[in-house]
Amino acid sequence: MLVKPSAAMSDAMNQGFGCRPRQVNLMTDVSGSIGCLKHCRQHLKRWMKHENRSSRDNWGRGKIYIYFVPFNRDGIN
Repeated sequence: MLVKPSAAMSDAMNQGFGCRPRQVNLMTDVSGSIGCLKHCRQHLKRWMKHENRSSRDNWGRGKIYIYFVPFNRDGIN
């Protein structure tokens, strides 16, 4: 997803940052993101798994369920 449009992304970065060589853009911004994205892809299922927790308060014991949902900028799920 990042490798194919990397030339166009490098050109866009040059317009935003000034005149940086294409190799620098590819090495720092594009290649640096690939490792982070691979790590997220490997762990996403575990991160999104719901959690069961117990609770103690004045009314006794209870159960808490935590469900993680993706963030939607438009507010529409």
